[in-house]
Amino acid sequence: KVCFECGAHAPQWCALLHGLFVCLECSGVHRSLGTHLSFVRSLTMDGWQPEKLKLMLTGGNGKAKAFFKAKGIADLPIREKYATDGALMYKDKLAAEAAGKVFKESEWKPPERKQTYVSQAQNQARPEPGFGGSKYGGIGAASNNPKPSDSWGDATAALSKGWSSFSSAVSDAATVAAAKAQEASKAAQESASTWQGSGWTASKGQAQGGGGGWGSSLTGGGWGSS
Repeated sequence: KVCFECGAHAPQWCALLHGLFVCLECSGVHRSLGTHLSFVRSLTMDGWQPEKLKLMLTGGNGKAKAFFKAKGIADLPIREKYATDGALMYKDKLAAEAAGKVFKESEWKPPERKQTYVSQAQNQARPEPGFGGSKYGGIGAASNNPKPSDSWGDATAALSKGWSSFSSAVSDAATVAAAKAQEASKAAQESASTWQGSGWTASKGQAQGGGGGWGSSLTGGGWGSS
């Protein structure tokens, strides 16, 4: 068994409405289409009701591939493929055959909401502005990607303006902080100079002049007198 969409080995998921086996990555794309176009189930983690199991037994990758090739939709991107008349017809055909009914292509008519399905698939296929598309990135080449809307440009301009204001505010704060630090350093130096000029000088003078310090004690009645 391989994935119907990309050929990956041992797929563990299925697109139930079309009876397909798909890999984890492709099952995520199918899930994004909505349950009106594709319904995803796990082969091992989900419960299986008899009618759902019957869809898988009636379908299969080979049967769907042959039908899709006959309708010319086999090579379309996932997001576009399942909104086509061919895929919608196959979904109804499989459901009828699984229920034991006869399906006649000549009597089949597209559902009334087909145009809505196509619009939804095309919108989901477009990559977000400013980002590259995925491997299922949409309909046509990159040149068909829509241009960013005015609201996107406005948002970008507002963000740029806000960042510029923030940078300017940070720069001003840094300048003020540097000035404050310089003033504090200058004040500390002046305070140290004043202390050295008054306190330390006076103490030194007292020691040298015999003002009751070691000099007087040692010469005036201390060790010298004895």
